[in-house]
Amino acid sequence: MTGKPTYEQLEQNVKELEKEAVKPKQIERALRASDRLLSQIVEGSPIPTFVIDKKHIVTHWNKACENLTGIPANEVIGTQKQWLAFYSTERPVMADLVVDNKLGEETALYYGNKYRESAVIEGAYEAEDFFPDLGDKGKWLFFTAAPLKNAEAKVVAAIETLQDLSEHKQAEKELLESQERYRTVLEACPDPVVVYDMAGKAVYVNPAFTSVFGWQPDKLLGRKMDYVPEENGPETQTMIDKVLAGESFSGIESRRYTKERNIVDVSISAAIYLDRDGNPAGSVHILRDITDQKRLEARLKAGEKILKLQKDLEERNKKLSESNKELSQAYSVIKRDLEAGAKIQSSLMPQAPSTIYRVQFDSIFLPSTFVAGDIFNYFKLDEHHVGFYVLDVAGHGIPAAMLSVALSKALCPTNDQEGLLKQFMPAPEPPYYRITNPAMAVQALNKRFQADANTMQYFTMVYGFIDARNGQTVMTLAGHPPPIFLKKGAKASLIGTGGYPVGMLPDVDYAEEEVKLNKGDRLILYSDGITECTNNNQIEFSVERLIDILEKGHNFPLRELMERIEEGLRLWRGNNDFEDDMTLLAIEFV
Repeated sequence: MTGKPTYEQLEQNVKELEKEAVKPKQIERALRASDRLLSQIVEGSPIPTFVIDKKHIVTHWNKACENLTGIPANEVIGTQKQWLAFYSTERPVMADLVVDNKLGEETALYYGNKYRESAVIEGAYEAEDFFPDLGDKGKWLFFTAAPLKNAEAKVVAAIETLQDLSEHKQAEKELLESQERYRTVLEACPDPVVVYDMAGKAVYVNPAFTSVFGWQPDKLLGRKMDYVPEENGPETQTMIDKVLAGESFSGIESRRYTKERNIVDVSISAAIYLDRDGNPAGSVHILRDITDQKRLEARLKAGEKILKLQKDLEERNKKLSESNKELSQAYSVIKRDLEAGAKIQSSLMPQAPSTIYRVQFDSIFLPSTFVAGDIFNYFKLDEHHVGFYVLDVAGHGIPAAMLSVALSKALCPTNDQEGLLKQFMPAPEPPYYRITNPAMAVQALNKRFQADANTMQYFTMVYGFIDARNGQTVMTLAGHPPPIFLKKGAKASLIGTGGYPVGMLPDVDYAEEEVKLNKGDRLILYSDGITECTNNNQIEFSVERLIDILEKGHNFPLRELMERIEEGLRLWRGNNDFEDDMTLLAIEFV
């Protein structure tokens, strides 16, 4: 077979080379053959093309490139003078930047905003520019530079192709000159006029168009005008189809946007205009502003609608008044139910300070709504032990309150065998029970009150008991803020680190904290509603502020100390509208 190899043959050669990669000599011969084939392809191409290697040396400069630039191949091949055909002084061409992978700021430095990435070749870039030093009068060129990579995907060369756009640019110039002859007539037209080419791009707008629609000519020429409201798209397309078919029309009503996106009602007339050879060159559109006319028509219709709306409004107001009355009645019922629920919930908690054996209790309880998710209690476990707890159900309102009531019942000391806090067992002599360790009691609660997947209603708590004979105290924390221990005559300290909330995770173990209370020592349990109470600046009250009040009031009776803490919270909040329930239980060994 004779003649130049095809691209398919070249591709087949490359595939064969890959199969024979273990044979270096054959590969070398094949590569040389492929290089010769590439040279033949470049040389035989009718597109002006040149290639430079990694060292910016010209390796190919085909005949078409010689014809375009007027520079013979033997003057540039083997040199770094690829710039010579395009510029009066030495500087990089696009292929140089591709080889060095300097496409970015350096490309912008040489080509400004005239270059862009190729849409068809990966890693290639293209640009359009005028070269005054090319030929006698300069030339407009469109040029593309692409990288050439080896088998390891490394750039080893770059190829650049050129296209002469000079004739096209000249034709554009002549067209503009032709259009200018009609400009004087259109300038004097009192109605907006816009002239399009056959591609739908604006080539002229008159002063009246600028006055009505706001756009200056330099912002529109050479572009398709995006000023048709979406709902007017179909009728506008019908107008375009008529014009392109050579039909003229007049007085078709439509709407257009102004520059500020205001709507203008227009009456449109249009016709095709021809070039010198009698071929369609574009269309002239005259738009008469009929906004005032349309507004008058709209006002008449609006008046009729207003009369109808007034009648409808009277009927709706009557129905709304009836609905509001029903809602007010329903709210009154709900309010009464919530108030009743709050009384029931409150009855489950201690109502006044009290002392059990040698343990004195006092408290603060400030719910965020009628019913709350916080609850606390203290009680006799037996002749020597006093139990206590504070718990906080996640969330607010009725669901949280219902769970807190259920928990209050579960944590109530009982004399039957189903009690959670005391385990009854047969024995030959009293006592016939064993007090449940706090960790075991909380673990049992966690097993019984696992959160539902839909509600995820868990709770935090502190539960413990005190041996009134010696002040020995055992507690378990389940995700609750650590209690504050105020040893008489010493600084306050925090007990424990938290643990898991109850109901959040199954089969978790809970630890116990022990502390010895002596006469005058105090233990403070509280919910996070107190420490997280925010003021007008969204700053939290914090455990540090609570400790500060407790330490400064260490000599105050518990009741007076509770009053000072509550007063401090209300002053901090600035009102009585609390975002979360606030509970505090104070314990003093006397």
